[in-house]
Amino acid sequence: MTSNLPHTAPHLKPLPYRSRPPVPALPAQVYIRSTDFDRTLESAQAILAGLFPEASPRSSEADWRPIPVHTVPVAEDKLLRFPMRSCPRYQELLRESTEAAEYQEALEGWTDFLSRLSNFTGLTLVGEPLRKAWKVLDTLICQRAHGLALPPWASPDVLRTLGQISALDIRAHVGPPRAAEKAQLTGGILLDAILANFSRVQSLGLPLKMVMYSAHDSTLLALYGALGLYDGHTPPYAACLGFEFRSCAGDPEEDGAGGNITVSLFYRNDTNRPPLSLSVPGQCPCWPELWPCWRC
Repeated sequence: MTSNLPHTAPHLKPLPYRSRPPVPALPAQVYIRSTDFDRTLESAQAILAGLFPEASPRSSEADWRPIPVHTVPVAEDKLLRFPMRSCPRYQELLRESTEAAEYQEALEGWTDFLSRLSNFTGLTLVGEPLRKAWKVLDTLICQRAHGLALPPWASPDVLRTLGQISALDIRAHVGPPRAAEKAQLTGGILLDAILANFSRVQSLGLPLKMVMYSAHDSTLLALYGALGLYDGHTPPYAACLGFEFRSCAGDPEEDGAGGNITVSLFYRNDTNRPPLSLSVPGQCPCWPELWPCWRC
């Protein structure tokens, strides 16, 4: 599960896979799904070129092997596009969070800041959802990642305040109150799909070895919320969350026909360092109902 990546991605492997599917069997062993945006489709292709050199445009014509990237129209994407603007219940839960006293007090304290930011950006930010300010921060982060100079008004203090605003807005979308119900309506849908992939491979003996989703920071945040991992930080550019499913031979009477099943969770938030190994906290709101074989 990745958010959109810069063009250095072809040289990076998102996770420390022990092996990769052999190229002749790719159609049956690899499945890629992206949101229907140029940047996420390009990210998926860039990662594939790094994981499978045979999929790179630099490969010779004899060796080149296309790998399909699947997508659906934005309006129909219920798996990777969050927040859920078309879900009345989720919007009701979001209103409950944004109308809370703590949220409103923080919002009032930022009125002058948002007014100044409106003058700098030409956007109407006062009285609007804080997500608009989050998008300002996201734009600045992307500019900096591509080596572009930031505008003079984008001082460290402004970026820090924008980070605080974004954290409050993200918390309203994925955190309390009613975090578990929010998770079921957002990231829980994706988590269910991920665990269902594991279950189908185990129960049906499918040859599938890798599923990759190329999406957005908001998608990762929704998944963090479903896993109980959101810590107040926005995923950086090129962040990647990975699940590694392994089945080891064991006692069939104790472990079932599939042997001993484990799932490891990895998070890469720095393209220059190895991914971090994560554990799902006990308060994870979704996984107990979704897949009882989960082991951290």
